[in-house]
Amino acid sequence: MKFEVMHSHENRMESREMTPQELSAYAEAMESNTIRTIRKEKNEKTRNKMFRKLALWGTLTMLAIAAPEVKAQDKTAISDSTKIERIADQRERLEKALKHNEYPVDPAILEVFYRAMTTNQAVAREELRQEGMEPAGGFLKKNFLDAPERLKNFKGGLEKLGLPEGTVDSLAKIFASKDVIVLNNDLFKNEQKFKEVLLHERIHEAMNDLRTEDLDSLKAGYEDVINHASIPVNPDSNFGLSEESFLQDKMDTANVGSYGWYTVLATMNWDEFYPYLANGKFVPRVEEEVEKAHPSAYRIFKKMEEGAKVEIPK
Repeated sequence: MKFEVMHSHENRMESREMTPQELSAYAEAMESNTIRTIRKEKNEKTRNKMFRKLALWGTLTMLAIAAPEVKAQDKTAISDSTKIERIADQRERLEKALKHNEYPVDPAILEVFYRAMTTNQAVAREELRQEGMEPAGGFLKKNFLDAPERLKNFKGGLEKLGLPEGTVDSLAKIFASKDVIVLNNDLFKNEQKFKEVLLHERIHEAMNDLRTEDLDSLKAGYEDVINHASIPVNPDSNFGLSEESFLQDKMDTANVGSYGWYTVLATMNWDEFYPYLANGKFVPRVEEEVEKAHPSAYRIFKKMEEGAKVEIPK
């Protein structure tokens, strides 16, 4: 069995498909001079904790977001009835965009699921704590709780949260389903993040439904972008470098400190390229190249993008 690996470690984001046996070797590879050079060329000082990847074994796709901070002065403001009503109204509006197989759940429940999917729960929990991260959501391609030990860990973690038996069983049924998207409840506080995460996971879902020949077409378009010749640039505006890779993050859509990370993620795992392309994370020339050089792949991508569109009522 093989899972999509998504791992956050210090200021690097890593993403590719791995078997469990490859994890150790891959961790060493990510410490290589090549990866360190990529990060240095982008900007050594930048750091983004909005969207991190979580390490999982399988065809599970999960994103992570920074855990919300509650400032001292906000603790009293949060009780304000007007603010509570506004948040409730926004949640009600965003929930109308969800499909029948998309479930919002408490972040603590997502964390329990993440820990149940790892071989070392203590390490997994400490990683999340140290980074101040929590899972944002994920597309469950199959039943990842089919192993008795995972199901036991998941249910045990829910019971530790104080959830009643009926709720534990209901959640286990959802997370043991296939073709399901789960979303962090905290996303309802920010419409833009909600739309980005949901669109990202819907693209993964759409890719999962494609025929092999369509996936091959998409991969060909991706590989053309990845292997495209570098672009000459002004060294004064590019950290002293006279050229840059064809695949680049779109500066004005990058979160604070994230420039270059979407490119690294897509480079490590081709499955991440089209979800990030749909969210407009790359410079315009990237999509233009796919359209020009691989029209069949572009048609497939645009069809997926249209089907995955997040429509929120006004």
